[in-house]
Formats: sequence, structure tokens, C-alpha cells
Amino acid sequence: MTNISFAYSLSDVWAALCLAGWSCGVDVAWPQEFGSGYPFGKVFAESELSKMERMTGDRASAAAVLWSAKEAAVKAWGCGFHCVGWKDVRIETLRWTGEGYDLWIRPEGLRGLRMVPVHVRSIERYWVAVAIDR
Repeated sequence: MTNISFAYSLSDVWAALCLAGWSCGVDVAWPQEFGSGYPFGKVFAESELSKMERMTGDRASAAAVLWSAKEAAVKAWGCGFHCVGWKDVRIETLRWTGEGYDLWIRPEGLRGLRMVPVHVRSIERYWVAVAIDR
């Protein structure tokens, strides 16, 4: 059986497709979603947000990278945020590759789920994340 994940932006549909035995998740976010009224402290740990902000140069882009990565991870786990708390999905490692960010997402205190790799890349004005779990 194949696994497929979808994400929607303002004008596009994004998809990730995996072979049998693998799970994937895709998500897309744009910085404009994360204005000054956004509840950053409710969704992100301050340590992960400030580290990402230093790397991207602004808070809205940092939030878009982190949100798309976390959303892609929970889709790859097959549970979504209706089963997992926002802060239960933590950034374990983060590095710039020259083309985007490679992250490992850790499910904090959640049994049966394991860390997944996520790649996030800027495409036009969006941050697009793809997570793979096996």
C-alpha cells in the first residue's frame, strides 16, 4: 500500500508519495501566517523558535519553517495535531544544508512514535517541509 500526504497553499496543492512500508508527510507555510498576534508561546518552545529565528533572520519565517516541519512530522506519524500537542513535537537537531534545513523531529513523551527526519526548503514565498518515517 502506498502512503500519500497533501498540503494546500493559497494557490497550489503539494503532495508527497511513499512506497509501501514508509510513511510521509508534507506541509507548506508562509511567513505571513505568523503575524504579531500569533500565539508563538502556545505552539513553539522558546529555545527552538529563537534558534530558528537566528538562522532565518526573522520570527515569521522561523515560525513558518518550524510549523511546516512539525506538521509534516505528525502527518508522517499518521496522527495529526488532533492526537498530539503542539509542544509535544520538538525539534531535536537543526542544520542549514545550503539549500534548506534538515531537522529531526522528536515526539516528546509519546509512546509508539519515533524521531523522523524532515527537510524544509523555501520555494517561492513558501516553506515546504517533507517528513519520512519508516
